[in-house]
Amino acid sequence: MANTPIKVIRVATSIPESFHPQAEYVFRFFSHLWGIPVSVSRYRPQAEKPDIIYSSNYQHRDQGAVYIPFNKQLYDAACRCDSVECDGLRLWSEAGAACASHDLVGSSYRLLTFLDEQQVPLDCLDRRGTFFSHALPVPRQQTAHLPLVDYHAQYLLQQLTRSRPDVVRSVVPKWPGGKKYAIAMTHDTDAVSLGAAKELATNLAKFVMQRDRTFLDMFASGVRYIGQPTGNPFFGFPLWREFEAHRQVRSCFYLYAKVVPLRNDINNCKSSVVEQRIDWQILRRLAADGWEFGFHAPIDSESKLESFVEGKRWIEEKLETPIHGLRHHYLALNWKQPHVSFRQHIDAGFRYDTSIAWKDIAGFRAATCHPFQPFDSEQGKPLDIYELPICLMDGNIINDTIDVSNSIEAGLGIIRTVKEQGGVAVLDWHTETACNAYNYKNYLTVLRHILEPLLEDGDAWIATPWEITQHWQHRSVKLEAA
Repeated sequence: MANTPIKVIRVATSIPESFHPQAEYVFRFFSHLWGIPVSVSRYRPQAEKPDIIYSSNYQHRDQGAVYIPFNKQLYDAACRCDSVECDGLRLWSEAGAACASHDLVGSSYRLLTFLDEQQVPLDCLDRRGTFFSHALPVPRQQTAHLPLVDYHAQYLLQQLTRSRPDVVRSVVPKWPGGKKYAIAMTHDTDAVSLGAAKELATNLAKFVMQRDRTFLDMFASGVRYIGQPTGNPFFGFPLWREFEAHRQVRSCFYLYAKVVPLRNDINNCKSSVVEQRIDWQILRRLAADGWEFGFHAPIDSESKLESFVEGKRWIEEKLETPIHGLRHHYLALNWKQPHVSFRQHIDAGFRYDTSIAWKDIAGFRAATCHPFQPFDSEQGKPLDIYELPICLMDGNIINDTIDVSNSIEAGLGIIRTVKEQGGVAVLDWHTETACNAYNYKNYLTVLRHILEPLLEDGDAWIATPWEITQHWQHRSVKLEAA
């Protein structure tokens, strides 16, 4: 490829000016998925013939370029959408639209900015703005497991290569060393000590209310570990080190750290590295040996920028190394205005976030399995931070009602979809699940069976989220420079 000139896909737009930033954002994202540079300009009849025309003028359909019809309704959150199959791919469009009239740009924008979620009834939202997937409009529920935006990019490239097969001859490789997809193993550290006072009280209360002996066992175990935060079953760092080092995997731990006053929330963590007297040398050695650490932002952090700033600073001082990423506890960023949360992340010095996921199911909340820069709808531009969306979380596929083999197959099925699209499979197994016991029975067992075939797959690049973010950013710069 070094001796092959990189081809550029020329896009011309003839749409209302106020929609041009959104269109340019989507084409830029498509460029990153394709590995082909894209230039976007306003349509001019005298200019060089474009490869793609995105236009509200149907007369442009006969210009000899791939024609994408502009549909203003798709940029409106109230627009009702559905999926339709075209050339073997599921596409997202205004309900009832024919294949020839699909606005793949507008529908990709609405998926990347979660516009369909604004149709979730208010009584289905909790106090944090989060909801269960069954509250989504039915067509979005049915496609929640599909990377629809990636399908849009694939479909559009297929249309383009019919007239310009040369554009795919000099693509910029997506992943290092010829790898076909990436895997990032991550851990939310929601608990570190069964013997912490709040953990004891919570488990006893759950036993009394639910009459589930699992919580009584957790309470009894916790009593034995009072005052031993580093030696109890929930202090999963040494267990993960052993599990991952044996498999030559390095993961990322997101540490919950509530270090500024915030509103109390019953679902915030009951034991953390802040108030428990842990052995920080264990974590420092992990960091020195290639494991990554990040910030697990408490619920309501978005009410104070200081929460992000001080949480990052506190962890860095304890670890004696910088951190670059974060994930919100309970995935509770500002869902009414996600761009506001992302701005706070940037202002606090973070380089990536990984909080985008469905609360209760595996799949693709942003309809992509690739890193992307969130769009700021108020400023009309992408933000200077990357999002690495989660596709698979432990609780999505493991519970008492699901057979272990079914959990394994569900996890592998999601990762197969990621591999097909050449994306990133971000896995989230909570730090405390390493005990593989109590209410986390079989969690590590399921993960082991999911990872085994992936570790043998020569197409998989297994890396930390920060390594993936850096690679994707450098590759994006190369594409845009071309």
